[in-house]
Amino acid sequence: MSVLFPDLSNTVFPNQLDSIDLMEDIEERDLEYLQLFQHALLDKDYSTANIIFNRNTWENNLADVFDGDIIYKIYFANDIWVAVGHNGKIATALNPLEEWTLGNSGFEFSNIYDVYYANEIWVIVGSHGKIATASDPRAEWTLGISGFDSSTIRVVICHDSQWIIGG
Repeated sequence: MSVLFPDLSNTVFPNQLDSIDLMEDIEERDLEYLQLFQHALLDKDYSTANIIFNRNTWENNLADVFDGDIIYKIYFANDIWVAVGHNGKIATALNPLEEWTLGNSGFEFSNIYDVYYANEIWVIVGSHGKIATASDPRAEWTLGISGFDSSTIRVVICHDSQWIIGG
């Protein structure tokens, strides 16, 4: 089933989402999805807009793959959806409305809190100072040394080719 979206190329969207009623009831992740949906529509990327619009369906499918474990981050880059979470679980999908595939992060039972893609490298970070990289998130991950010892790393980002991790 495909969903047709109207041509919104001349529509003006507010930069801030504070015009939405009941703003206090909208979670941070919901705001991220709303912004992704808005950008997808503006870019006329209706396939991505449809995926975001139907996120309840694929979040339920993903919850089944994670077998009830907490999902800390869902990230889309380089045409791949990646979800990371509790007990080192990582799952990928080319289309999240279809099948998610559970992968092997190498984190064992350490939580994965964040995932990021830049410069053709995927990076995941988590508890016990763990960090890993991969050229393809569906393939094998290579554990690295973060310098965080046993501390938790909660965020990873890349800016101007500089990787930044933080706890």
